[in-house]
Amino acid sequence: MTLLATMMAWAARRVQRSARSTRLVCALRGFRLQREHLEARFVQVASASGRPREREWVDVQFEDEVTLARNRVSGQLHALVGMSVQFSSSQDAFDNPYETEFCEATAVFYLDGQRWMTDGRAVFNLSPLETVYRFQHEMELLDARLSDLRPTPGAQNRARTG
Repeated sequence: MTLLATMMAWAARRVQRSARSTRLVCALRGFRLQREHLEARFVQVASASGRPREREWVDVQFEDEVTLARNRVSGQLHALVGMSVQFSSSQDAFDNPYETEFCEATAVFYLDGQRWMTDGRAVFNLSPLETVYRFQHEMELLDARLSDLRPTPGAQNRARTG
C-alpha cells in the first residue's frame, strides 16, 4: 500500500511540475511577443518618474537576455532585462547635448495574470543576476532552461561572483 501511495505522490508531483513548466513557457512566449511594447512602456514610465533626480533619460539600450525570477511570497513571475541608460549629465546638458552619462541597470517586468506589465522600476548599478542576489529574500532565480521551476542550484553563488 505504501508503494502505491509513493508512486501516486511521485506522479502527482510530475504532473504539477509539468503544468507549471507549461505555464512558464506560455508566459515567456507572451513576454517575447510583447517585448517591444513593454520596453517602450518601461522607458515612458521610468523617464517620467523623475528618477534619478535632475537627470533626463536620453536613450535606453536593452540587452537581449531575459532573466526569470519568482517572488518568494506571491509566486509572481518577473522578467529582468539588463539595460544601458544614457542620461543628460546636468541641467547644462540642454545647452551641450554631448554632456551625457551612461548607467547600467536592470529593468523589472512582472506577469499580472496573463499579461506582462511594468511600473518603470529600474535597479541601477546591478545586472539582472546581481538584482536577484540583492533581493534574494524577495525573489528566487528560475532555471533558464525552463526544464524545472525550482530555484537554480548554486544561483546565489553565481550571482555573487558574476
